[in-house]
Amino acid sequence: GGEGQKTSGNFSQSTAYRRLDVDALEEDKFEEGEDNCSLSGVDEKTIDILLQGNRNGEALHSVLLNTPIGTKISQDLKDRTTLIMSKVLKSFRVNEIESAVGGLSEKEADLLIKLVYRAFEMEPEGLLLQWHSQIVSRFGKGPIVRVFTSRNSL
Repeated sequence: GGEGQKTSGNFSQSTAYRRLDVDALEEDKFEEGEDNCSLSGVDEKTIDILLQGNRNGEALHSVLLNTPIGTKISQDLKDRTTLIMSKVLKSFRVNEIESAVGGLSEKEADLLIKLVYRAFEMEPEGLLLQWHSQIVSRFGKGPIVRVFTSRNSL
């Protein structure tokens, strides 16, 4: 009959838009990139050397590159990584945060906002709100949504 036709300003009972293979979207079939991170995590000595040399941007990228993610990572390693990232984030001056966030990829921003939330749980710090604000300003709400829907926690 009238499938796909409008009736009195409203769409009819068409179900054509519902023909989506939900199984293709099943989370168990989706693989998040766990392979790119080392299981040993972030090298704190390297990060300290970078921070002492006022190379905060390099320290930030190093932590993001080496943050272990996944379900097989110990909570102790996740906590240690979060504390290291917190130290890195605190090393930036407020006026440097925007440019640091501007140099991130979307994937790095997703990981950073996850670390910001985790760091805020461990030690509430006003500067973390500045990082959060800049990430949202640059990338929108996407990183927030992806953090809350991600299966990998920190």
